[in-house]
Amino acid sequence: MAERVILTGAIDQPERLLGRMDVFALSSDTEQMPYSVLEAMAAGLPLVTTDVGDVKRMLAEDNAPFVVPTEAEARFTEALLGLLRDTGLRATVGRRNQDHVRTNYALETMVARYDTLFSGRGSA
Repeated sequence: MAERVILTGAIDQPERLLGRMDVFALSSDTEQMPYSVLEAMAAGLPLVTTDVGDVKRMLAEDNAPFVVPTEAEARFTEALLGLLRDTGLRATVGRRNQDHVRTNYALETMVARYDTLFSGRGSA
């Protein structure tokens, strides 16, 4: 497995490795809105993740089956293996995540939503 798995530890430029990944896995016990999830989505990756913080809300709907409870290690493993075994599913979920992040988390979109929120012109 050593030739197929990269455990990098902390790195300064994660974007240099995202394109080499098949799946992004986040096994955190706690998060809020992890930027790493947005980066992985922007790189067109499907994610297997624990259901922490806002992660489930951040992802495209197609990625929902791969969000598992934090205490469900077996389900996490099953979800990961399921994506690794299905190239087409990985590609579809990855594209949907990429489209979703571009639509909902683009700088222009966020600035417009903040402007609406702070100006009192309606809900963001």
